Amino acid sequence: MVPPREEERVGGPVACGNLDDVDILQLTSIPWRTFINCNELVWVDYMPKVIYVWDFAFQGCGNLERVAMPQLAHIANSAFRGCRNLETLNIPQVTHVEKYAFDGCWKLERVNMTQLAHVEEYAFAECEKLESATLPITAEIHPNAFFECNRDLLVIRFVGVLAAADLDRPNAFPALNKYTRTA
Repeated sequence: MVPPREEERVGGPVACGNLDDVDILQLTSIPWRTFINCNELVWVDYMPKVIYVWDFAFQGCGNLERVAMPQLAHIANSAFRGCRNLETLNIPQVTHVEKYAFDGCWKLERVNMTQLAHVEEYAFAECEKLESATLPITAEIHPNAFFECNRDLLVIRFVGVLAAADLDRPNAFPALNKYTRTA
């Protein structure tokens, strides 16, 4: 994935002040550290053209609850790390999730990324309430991508054509009790 040109990006970091909602229709990228530690930010809702979220863009936004970026394709290192109240992700087109992207998103319950191609290690580490993830069977999932997630309730649903080699991924999900697969 090639990041957007400089003129298509907003500068960062921003002064948070009383910021509680971000709705910027023309952005194609959220740069490095733009909203880092903006505890006042609650929603990132609706950014239809954003395709790339850079490293640490929303890291530490402790009150962020909802993210809606329907065209988002790439989430960089630690982009949403420590967003402990993040519950809802509407990112159906994402194809690449880098290390620690959602690490420490304690309240994240469900992940639906049916276009995903690549998940790096610790991308969803310590997502304690994560109950289910729907991913394509072809996704490359690195070891410990879901490290220290909810050990009792986590169900990984692989969608797409099943191949015998794809059925067992113990390194990616060390704490899982079960998998479910749908064709």
